[in-house]
Amino acid sequence: MKNIVILLMLVCFFAVTVSAGEYSKNYTFVHNLISCLDRLELAAQRSIEDVEYESISPNLYKQICYLRDAKIFMKAGLKNRKKAIKATAMGMYVDISEIEGACKNLVNVLSEPTPENMPEISGYSSQIGAAWNKIFQTSSLALWVIAKPAKSKNPKGKIRFIISKKERQELLRYLNERFGKKFKEYDKLLSQKNKGVIDEFKLTIPVWSALHLRSLLTQETYEQAAEKSRYETP
Repeated sequence: MKNIVILLMLVCFFAVTVSAGEYSKNYTFVHNLISCLDRLELAAQRSIEDVEYESISPNLYKQICYLRDAKIFMKAGLKNRKKAIKATAMGMYVDISEIEGACKNLVNVLSEPTPENMPEISGYSSQIGAAWNKIFQTSSLALWVIAKPAKSKNPKGKIRFIISKKERQELLRYLNERFGKKFKEYDKLLSQKNKGVIDEFKLTIPVWSALHLRSLLTQETYEQAAEKSRYETP
């Protein structure tokens, strides 16, 4: 009986090892990037824009917690030997740290608000907004983790993917699992805009980043990617 248990344990161990080995390092990093964006979306939902004064500090504390979680998913990529992975991880880590630092500074100022530091509060709020905008640009660097660099400034034809079709399908499944509801909301808002029902609409930066990542994983040609990018930009 004991030998059977040991044998089953060994079978399970090798099954997990083989399963983990099926995916490339590039796949693993993009998977972590999706998890990172998911935590960033939770932080973005705790925005301090258009909220009551009493809600600002609690929202900032919640943001800081989610930002710390988001950085964890990028930390492993900081020491990766692949330049594209390391550059994307480093950029995301720095941008998230900038948001976190601004949030902490604002929390400290709000702990003892005075008429003299009100301009300081406004300054930190602007800094947080500017740091969030960097996230979209930095997360777009994942293109070079997913596909090889184009051979010209205006490439045409099929995109030369690094990660396999199976990996892309699995990443899309995970991306839809995390952002499916937001994607449906985007499709509805875009349809309303195209029909003239609304002029503009707003989404959080992590959702825009997730939309862009979806395009990178689904478009087969450079022409398709260029057309899609016209709409999926904040």
